[in-house]
Amino acid sequence: NELLAYFELIAEEKNLQINSRLKITFIHADYLLFQRAVSNLLNNAIEYSTENGHISIIAERITLAGKIYNAIHVLTHDVYIAEQHLPHLFERFYQCDPARHQQGRSGGLGLAIVQSIMSIHEGITEVKNMPEGVRFSLYFPEHLAGNSVNRK
Repeated sequence: NELLAYFELIAEEKNLQINSRLKITFIHADYLLFQRAVSNLLNNAIEYSTENGHISIIAERITLAGKIYNAIHVLTHDVYIAEQHLPHLFERFYQCDPARHQQGRSGGLGLAIVQSIMSIHEGITEVKNMPEGVRFSLYFPEHLAGNSVNRK
């Protein structure tokens, strides 16, 4: 909740609204790496949101291919990514708009770092255009031993 409160303040400065639906109370993950991964997604959502935009954060328990995961979804409403870019977004140095690098705004490493963090946790990353906007998802296996991130 500290992380969410921090980003709500940043979003408020940019006239953005963040809604959260946290249906789970903990995630098995390294606390600092978890924060870094989620922070990256929230930073991107805030940066790419439209003026007076809306961001949703959802934490839920789901089953994929017979395995139980604790998922974090960051949905940026009314923002979409061209389909040809989606498979490459988690690659190092990949950028949808190369002009961003020239402007010094992005090095193209943030999502690659998220991918590495999820690999450490034996998790899954996913990005999809949904009807309401682009959704980035992190799937942490529920069975993973180690530290737990308490979300109360």
